[in-house]
Amino acid sequence: MAALVTGIIGLIFGPIPFTFWIGAPLALAAIILGAVALSRVRKGVATNKGVSMSGLVLGILAALASIVGAILFFVLLNTGIEIAECINQNLGNPDAEAICLQQIQ
Repeated sequence: MAALVTGIIGLIFGPIPFTFWIGAPLALAAIILGAVALSRVRKGVATNKGVSMSGLVLGILAALASIVGAILFFVLLNTGIEIAECINQNLGNPDAEAICLQQIQ
């Protein structure tokens, strides 16, 4: 059950550019907890195979979503830096923001 919950929360936070760092550890926790739970099911100690498998799959999806979120974060960060540098170079120009946005697009 813990794998399922952490997988769901990780999947929610993972793809968001500024919260991927929350989703990634939760995804890792879901993968580990899901794998441990599945091993317990194989040993006959537990009977929650469906929930364990769901948690493992959601953990993997959350990890992929966190990678997407990290990529989006760094793309947005790089774009912001480029715009800031362009505006800084054109400080005397009142239309600097428009010029810089046109260059980025």
